[in-house]
Amino acid sequence: MIKKADDYARDFVIKYEEILSDIEPGVSFCDAEKKALIDTVVFICQQLVMEIKEIMLMRKATSDSAFMAVVKEQDRKWRAIVRRLAKKELPFNINPDAFQKIWSQFHSNMMKHG
Repeated sequence: MIKKADDYARDFVIKYEEILSDIEPGVSFCDAEKKALIDTVVFICQQLVMEIKEIMLMRKATSDSAFMAVVKEQDRKWRAIVRRLAKKELPFNINPDAFQKIWSQFHSNMMKHG
């Protein structure tokens, strides 16, 4: 299912709080927040990566240029998510380049394993 940035921003907060509440006792709150933030960023970005295939199929797009256009579209969606989260005055900043970093890692692994 293709989601809008508002939906992902809401999901981000829910997932972050869920992960934060599951952190093992004894871990400092600062470390717990950092781990929850990183895990949540990765989770949401992975969902955006999975949407790429769904969008490509929905649009019956097969060219490399169409593929790159969808990747850029997902990057713009990630940046919109980050802007929405910034308005919520959360106790952390989210890297607007995180999707590109995760996408690069995913794409690199995909190319290695064919």
